[in-house]
Amino acid sequence: MILLNNTKGQGLTEYIILLLLIAVASITIVRSIGTTVESKLTVARDHIERDVSIGNR
Repeated sequence: MILLNNTKGQGLTEYIILLLLIAVASITIVRSIGTTVESKLTVARDHIERDVSIGNR
């Protein structure tokens, strides 16, 4: 019963677990958004290059 009453580090442990979950979620979201933005920029660059090359002909 003595071990069950010792909750001294419980709050810190819960805080660390919460921070780790937030960090993993943030990294996942940033990678997903980064991939989406990169693909959209590639499409925009291709359109610009196509329009500029047609205008130079």
